Amino acid sequence: TVQCGQTAILSATPALHPSRMFLEVVVALLAIAGSLYFYLTRHFNYWKKKGIVYIQPKFPFGTVQDQFLGKTDAGSAGQKIYNEYRKERGLKYVGGFMFQQPSLLVFDLDICKQILTKDFHHFVAR
Repeated sequence: TVQCGQTAILSATPALHPSRMFLEVVVALLAIAGSLYFYLTRHFNYWKKKGIVYIQPKFPFGTVQDQFLGKTDAGSAGQKIYNEYRKERGLKYVGGFMFQQPSLLVFDLDICKQILTKDFHHFVAR
């Protein structure tokens, strides 16, 4: 009871139990982590939408995971990609990802020449 001259503080919401507060924090962190994952992988289907064969990316590195982690150097990785996609499959180009950025790896010299001379305005970030 409140007596004359005293102020009563009433809360519209009951105090949270520590286990419920922990659950809400965990749910919020999972929602943030899930949103971040989808944001960082949103471009990983870029080459699939274009109908171009691509190297399967790995979160969050794209197709440069081994180079980034120091497992291989860029030259060895490039040679492996060339051997697998040009020599074994006979492809003229393949899609890849530098982290989340799509990149096109061109093996055919005629296509390279065309890109660098005639179609350069379509490939501004060579």
